[in-house]
Amino acid sequence: MAIKRDNILTLIGSGRYHSCILTTFSFDFYFFEMKVMKWLRSCGVRNVNVLIDGYFYSELMAQATGEEMKFSTGYSLYPIFESGIFHPKIWLLFGEHEGLLIVGSGNLTNSGNGSNDEIWGSFHFDIKQPSHGPIFSAAWEYISKLCSGVKGITGDKTTRWIGEHSQWLAELPKNNPFELLNISEDEQIALLYNSEGNNIWQQIQAIIGTEKIVEITAVSPYYDTQGKALEQIKTAYPDAEINIVMDESGTIPVAVKPDKRYSFYDWNEMELCRSIGANQRSKLHAKILHFRTNKGIEFCLFGSANVTAAGLGINNSSNNEVCVFTKSPKGNILNKIGLKLKEKDKRQLSTFTVNTNSSIFQSIIKNNKFPVKLLAAEVSYNILTVYSNGKIDTPVSIALYDANNRQIKTLSVTEYKSKMEFKIEIEESYLRYIQIVSSTGNLQTSNKIIIANYFAIAKTHPDPKNEELEKLCNQLQNGELRNVLDLIHYAIIDESEKEDGISLVRNSGMPRKKNRRLIRMTTNCMIWIIINLLDITHSCMNILFYSLLL
Repeated sequence: MAIKRDNILTLIGSGRYHSCILTTFSFDFYFFEMKVMKWLRSCGVRNVNVLIDGYFYSELMAQATGEEMKFSTGYSLYPIFESGIFHPKIWLLFGEHEGLLIVGSGNLTNSGNGSNDEIWGSFHFDIKQPSHGPIFSAAWEYISKLCSGVKGITGDKTTRWIGEHSQWLAELPKNNPFELLNISEDEQIALLYNSEGNNIWQQIQAIIGTEKIVEITAVSPYYDTQGKALEQIKTAYPDAEINIVMDESGTIPVAVKPDKRYSFYDWNEMELCRSIGANQRSKLHAKILHFRTNKGIEFCLFGSANVTAAGLGINNSSNNEVCVFTKSPKGNILNKIGLKLKEKDKRQLSTFTVNTNSSIFQSIIKNNKFPVKLLAAEVSYNILTVYSNGKIDTPVSIALYDANNRQIKTLSVTEYKSKMEFKIEIEESYLRYIQIVSSTGNLQTSNKIIIANYFAIAKTHPDPKNEELEKLCNQLQNGELRNVLDLIHYAIIDESEKEDGISLVRNSGMPRKKNRRLIRMTTNCMIWIIINLLDITHSCMNILFYSLLL
């Protein structure tokens, strides 16, 4: 079977999804904004959320250039801090009646979605054809738990906004975690991830059960130097021959105990690598762990987890990983992938060149550990809201930086709290980054993050009315004045408002008096627009959008 390199962006149909949550370890601002965001926007995806490893985000900000969020704005980038690393690669897209789940190995970088050899699995859900409902339910359960602690407006964007406009999520079937789910007559799948007290390796063994495994094939760019994960696999399945596919640019198990059951292969010498890489030398980043039984039944794990102790959760400090585990009674999984192991391609472990570069995972965590973890910072008019967690006993301040990464202001903190608000007298457009520093010596006490503009993010709400309003405002900014009166109905009190002042359409929980005052502001703003047709200000548009969101 001919295998070709595909771009997963092509799986996203136009006009079908309004929101997405993407997870990644590493991140490339330029690639994401110039390619992914443009594609998502062209497909009508408005509410875009990226969950990134907090330590890697901190590393990016240590080298901030001011180019971040320059080519595309209005998406949320939120750091996730774990005891290990945050390493899952999930694309979860939501529409009014359908969804798309993509699970794989690629980061949100040019190499992760271009030059690397990656593996992905995609599942489409439609309320009219809900066969993939169980796997969507498992993925949404994982993402929901992850987002339950997200702070600021991103917390709303990843939970309430999506739930309100993809109500089918509430109707998904309930599953027991880490169990095989039927998606067709001849295939079952499970979503596996490391959790407290139950790691991926334990979940694999529980699903395989008493089946006799006779052959195991591991494909991974990174292995434990001592081969800890491989030794665990060998011990659990003593009758199995174990094929190990490696890439010298990664980490090889150079010190694993010799065993005649091990067979080693170089990824770059394999037919599959040459066929998908054409004439360019590609880098292995796909992760596969395949099991074959004596009855021909096959199991296959693929996703973000390397064949390492941390990846499979064997270590006490396991990584946050997500993988798909499939069971196929008919087998032939590796042939479908295009992975064919030939006797002539076997190599001795001693012939592989050892990569002496230090592990990026450990170096990033080591270099970016701070007493306080900064999670989110949002500016709304002249109020800066800061969210963080951690403990610190010494006096701290808030350092504000401009687009050139120059410190322009320090705000005194009278008492450190997980949520703090400050009144600022700096033009919002000048603010770019924020960091918590010690009051004495200006030493870094937290990671640095990008300051989000609340209203710029709020305008990405998936409500169709919000999209219509944004189009009208853009038309006015471009001098198309024929539709100016269409804006007036957005400033009129909703007739569906109940007696207690709560809208039946948009339940804001805001008291009647405050709600009316805000709408009066919007109405006055509308009159001002009509009088000054050619001078539509940013603040006026913000009030309109804010009113719509309530």
